[in-house]
Amino acid sequence: MEYDKWPRLLVEGEKVTEEQANEIIIRTTEFGYLMSNDREWKSQVFEILGVETDNHNYPRMRWINEARQKVRSLRLNYLYNSRIMSSNLVGPHGWCNWDGSIKTYNYNIGKWPSQSEVLCELEEIAHAFPFLQMRVQIVNGFDQEYIDPQIADEFRVWNGHVELVEKHTDLIGPNTPSDMPASTEELVVPLIFRAEFTHRERGVTPERLKVAWKQVTSGV
Repeated sequence: MEYDKWPRLLVEGEKVTEEQANEIIIRTTEFGYLMSNDREWKSQVFEILGVETDNHNYPRMRWINEARQKVRSLRLNYLYNSRIMSSNLVGPHGWCNWDGSIKTYNYNIGKWPSQSEVLCELEEIAHAFPFLQMRVQIVNGFDQEYIDPQIADEFRVWNGHVELVEKHTDLIGPNTPSDMPASTEELVVPLIFRAEFTHRERGVTPERLKVAWKQVTSGV
């Protein structure tokens, strides 16, 4: 089945250690997207990572390329993690969490991906992190009302391998209107009245980010 313009990513897998989560998140971060409306947090992150910025306070391409090489980044267009900071509507997001849990239900992976592109990225992920054991679904029809979600593809990742599952049954995780926001308004309006709204783009503590960055850049 062909994918929608903005297909949703559903993932569930076996929990990994915090050290493994550090490696996954840092190596699957797209450094060119390290942006936030939270200026204080952005400044802290840039200081921790040693980001070189241009005149508009964006990461310089030279620094981005050096950082990718230093951490051995995976080149991912759709399946990257945005767990450090994100100005996305859902905030920091991704299929790997800092506590080591492997799961996500709440975001699309981008515009017009193809099966071959997703499969290629999953193979790169499986090769880089052979300890991963997870189910991955690409789901069409997950529009704002979640009326008719359909599994376009399901993949199994295990022991460094990726398998396209021919017979898939249930949708992964919570996926009904009672479990997930049905609209942009439902996502944003409640947040405005919460004290942590101004920090909603922060995905990790400075202390944990320092540990993760040191671990991955030192090759531990």
